[in-house]
Amino acid sequence: MPTNDPEREKQYNSKAYKDARRAVLRRDGGYCMYCGKPGNTVDHIIPLNKGGAVADVENMVTACKPCNSSKQDKLLIRLAYRNPKYFPKP
Repeated sequence: MPTNDPEREKQYNSKAYKDARRAVLRRDGGYCMYCGKPGNTVDHIIPLNKGGAVADVENMVTACKPCNSSKQDKLLIRLAYRNPKYFPKP
């Protein structure tokens, strides 16, 4: 993930982040946690610019590129994503 922040770039290139990313993709079975389609990117549930941790598997989910791009740095509460498998209606 290219950034303009050298410190952030260093974190993304760390072994901890790469290990966490692999673990998340494996945990989620390669499917987007927002729409259920195949996914190969990792999204931070709490965005990094809002205090989310870079390499915390509890703050990461698998996402397809369209969902990850549209979520950007929004919090989940602000999104209309409703995959019934992961976000059942109340």
